[in-house]
Amino acid sequence: MFYIKPQGGLGNRLRVIASAYKLCREINETATIVWDVNSALKCDYRKLFVLNTKIITIKNRTINTFNKYLYAAYDKFAYKEFGKTNNAIDVKYKMLTTCYNFYDAHDYYFLSPAVSVKNRVTELLKKYDGKRVVGVQIRRNDNKQSILVSPTCLFTNKIDEELRKVPNSVFYLATDDITTRKELIGKYGDRIIHNPTNQVRRDSEEGMFDAAVDLFALSKCQKIYGSYYSSFCEVASDIGGCELVVVK
Repeated sequence: MFYIKPQGGLGNRLRVIASAYKLCREINETATIVWDVNSALKCDYRKLFVLNTKIITIKNRTINTFNKYLYAAYDKFAYKEFGKTNNAIDVKYKMLTTCYNFYDAHDYYFLSPAVSVKNRVTELLKKYDGKRVVGVQIRRNDNKQSILVSPTCLFTNKIDEELRKVPNSVFYLATDDITTRKELIGKYGDRIIHNPTNQVRRDSEEGMFDAAVDLFALSKCQKIYGSYYSSFCEVASDIGGCELVVVK
């Protein structure tokens, strides 16, 4: 048994869990995921997704209730060595704290959306059955790399290209910026599918529920145009097995 504490938002945490799952299967081990409910992701994991495996378990923890493990690794630890040696810095607790895909894992078949998330995704996409749905994930907020390298104009260029190729295409938009959402709806009208209740904030349960809806909706798309330096689109692509094009 070892412990892994994912850091960051939903995309970062899910790729850490996928790494833990792959590692456990290969070395015949088990792991406990320490799930911090904090300002970066303020929601019980069970409201977002379910695990279909007994190899790993998840325990909800607030930031102050698991302190004896927190010093063990952080990102100063060479996390690529964790899978090779099965030892973190602190051998007694075998704890790794990271936001990275530390074991090159891309399979998520052991994980599925929570029922309420699944139902919401179905509701949003059901009237587009038979149409080509392309995902558009535009990361803004505090992600300076995404803002700099993946400006909105490059996404609109990609949308225009898709419409020239397949004129009846529609686009599922996932963004953490209300202004960007309004801009694309204003330009493309009802070709833009979006979650109208999306609060774009991630420091509330409602906001994280909306983030999970966006993630699993993107995974249902035929292709995803995603932001540079964003794990969210990478995980959505891995879950759905769909093509990801990082816009830059």
